[in-house]
Formats: sequence, C-alpha cells, structure tokens
Amino acid sequence: MKTWDEVRTWRAVIRKKLIERRARISAEQHRRDCRRIEATLTPILRKFQAKTMGFYWPALEGEFDPLPLVRPFLESGGTVALPVFESPGAPMQFCRWAPGCPLVPGAFKIPMPKEREVVTPDVILVPVIGIDQHGYRLGLGAGLYDRTLAVLDPRPYAIGIGFEFQRLETIYPQPVDMPMDLVVTETGQYVPEH
Repeated sequence: MKTWDEVRTWRAVIRKKLIERRARISAEQHRRDCRRIEATLTPILRKFQAKTMGFYWPALEGEFDPLPLVRPFLESGGTVALPVFESPGAPMQFCRWAPGCPLVPGAFKIPMPKEREVVTPDVILVPVIGIDQHGYRLGLGAGLYDRTLAVLDPRPYAIGIGFEFQRLETIYPQPVDMPMDLVVTETGQYVPEH
C-alpha cells in the first residue's frame, strides 16, 4: 500500500469482511469465546490494580461484551467509565457510570451516561474489528479511540479486545493510529511488537 486512498479502500474491504465473519459466528461459539476472553481479562485487571476502567457498551453484533467485568471491578473498589463522543473529529471523554445510572443514546446510537462526570481511566478496554501484530487496530474508521488515546494524559493502558480471526499481519498504520498495549482474544493475550 502506498497512498492513503489505497489504504483507506483496503481497510474498508477488510473491515466489511471481518464484520461479516464475526456476524456468522454461532451464538454458542460466541458465548464460549467470550467466556475465554473474560477468563483472561479478569486476572489482568486484578493484577493491574487500575482504579478507573474505561469500557465500551457492546453495540455491534458479535462484539465481546465487557459488561460482566463491570460489577466485579466495582466491587473491588474501582470506578468504571463509558466513552462519550459529542462532536465529529473531537476526542472522546470518559464519564463515570455504574449499573442503574441512566443512559442516553449517543453518536452511532451507542448508549452513554446521562450524567457527565469526566474521569481519566487507568486502563481502557477497546473493541477491535481487526488488529495487527504491532497492536494497531482497525475500528469503524472514525478514529475515535486513536484521537482519544493521543490526548489523554496520562495515557491509559489500552487493551484491544477481539477474536483470533481478527488478527491481521498489518493494517498499514498511519501516523494518527495509536497502538494497543495488550491484545486479548479467546486464545489468550499477547503484547504487540512495538
């Protein structure tokens, strides 16, 4: 790949194929794979001793659902936060949330906290559509997580979460792409080659 137009076209094709493949996974296989991801993430989060975990609301068919990790994290004394994105091209903010707190539809119709207490996560769980060996992720193409990770100070530990079939040799990263610090799939975890 040489030009940004070629990379963008390639990414759109791969993104579509990976989303379609994820949608074809049976419900039983998806449950099994998600339980394996949970089993890997639980001790990582415990060991990391993060005080604030940013996570995403599962909105796309077949995404790993991080909600089962929320209650144990809260019970251990942590805080959880959901991303809020209000204007195109701007980074997201993470706002404190707890089960039972009201949510409102946000951009892309993804629920976000109604109350907006902004916090900076120590660790962020990031959904992937594709991810390469260097930890660069293929998302929906809006660059929300990239812009956000680029400006958060201190930068949270970013954990990309997906399935093994979503691993790619490269996504042809651009200067604006931000790598994940760790990747977790149903087969385990790996530290990207930075």
